Order: sequence, then C-alpha cells, then structure tokens
Amino acid sequence: MRRVLQDVRSFLRDLKREFPGLFPPPVRRRRVRRSARRCLAPAERRAAQAWFSARVAEWAEFMEIEYARVCVRDMTSRWGSCSSKGRLSFNVRLLNAPGELIDYVIVHELAHRVEMNHSKRFWAVVEKALPEYKLLRKRLRTTGGELLALRPRSFASSSIPRIPASDGPLPLLLPR
Repeated sequence: MRRVLQDVRSFLRDLKREFPGLFPPPVRRRRVRRSARRCLAPAERRAAQAWFSARVAEWAEFMEIEYARVCVRDMTSRWGSCSSKGRLSFNVRLLNAPGELIDYVIVHELAHRVEMNHSKRFWAVVEKALPEYKLLRKRLRTTGGELLALRPRSFASSSIPRIPASDGPLPLLLPR
C-alpha cells in the first residue's frame, strides 16, 4: 500500500512539472483574528460585559462558586473558557443565542472552577445547577455553527434585561 502511495505522489509531481497550469498554487488564507472591540461599538461592548458579569455573578452565587473576573471576546470556535486563575471568557456571539443557551454556557464555565476537565464529576456539577443541561448542550451543538456565523447582535445598554434579586437565577429572556 505504501508503495502505491509513493507511486501516485511521484506521478502527480511529474504532472505538476509538465503541466503547471493544471495545478494552481494552493490558496493560503490568513486567518483573521477578530476582537470584541472591532465587532461591537465601545458602548455595546461595555453593556455586554456588564450584562455577562451580572448574569455570571447570579449563577456563581446560586452554585456557590467563586471566580476572578469576566471578559467578553469574539472567539472563532468556542463559546466560553475558564482559566486556572478563575478568569471566565465568553464569546460575544452568544448574544445571538436564546437565553437558556447562554445560561448553559455560563454554568458550564463556572463548573470548570470546581473541575477543570469534563469528567463525570464535572457533569454532576453542571447537572446540579441545570438538570436539563443535556438538551441544552445538544441544542447548542446543532445551532452553534449558525450562531457563530452571525455578527453579534446590537446590545445597547437600554436593552439589557434587569435581573431582580431572587433565591436563584431566573429564566433569561433577551430582547430579539
């Protein structure tokens, strides 16, 4: 099998030399790094940061978990991350998602403050806070690609839902 592959590669190299027009050079696309600063106006970014901070604080209190700080970024392939120092980062494109999916990502990242892996113990922490997490996780996986492709929706400070004090996090309803 290895010999056959070598023969095919050799044949293709010879073809490229003889007929360079048949094989155009590969297009190398530079990956553009985006930041939340560039895709949101400063006021919108501050509003999103404040909103995420308030929502995380509410869930952290409910789950009895401590964290260092919250930041909002424009990430290409993740919804959130948690550093070993307790810094929680959330994708600005989560603003396009329904509220229950945002809550799932927040709970997921806070659970990493207890378990920095995806073990059974980690999922037990998530399930304790959100018993329906499996449905939400599945929903995020099926709709996530579409959400990542969208530009972050406008999130002016006047449209931020007020979160009243309660015994636990309230269901989240974002304006559409």
